Amino acid sequence: MRLPPTTLRRLEDSGISIFAYLPVGKAMSMAAMVLNQSHLIAVGMVLYTVRERSRYRPWNGAL
Repeated sequence: MRLPPTTLRRLEDSGISIFAYLPVGKAMSMAAMVLNQSHLIAVGMVLYTVRERSRYRPWNGAL
């Protein structure tokens, strides 16, 4: 699949390497993307627990 160079550069800037387009590197690039987003997952889990906890006690803005 052919991509315009600007799209390719934008993908590389966002942490996805050119190896994503090779069948051998597809699994490795997926693992790298998951590792890259692990901090986002952690932040999401923290926000989720804060929201769940605030459901059982009045929210006062303090963690």
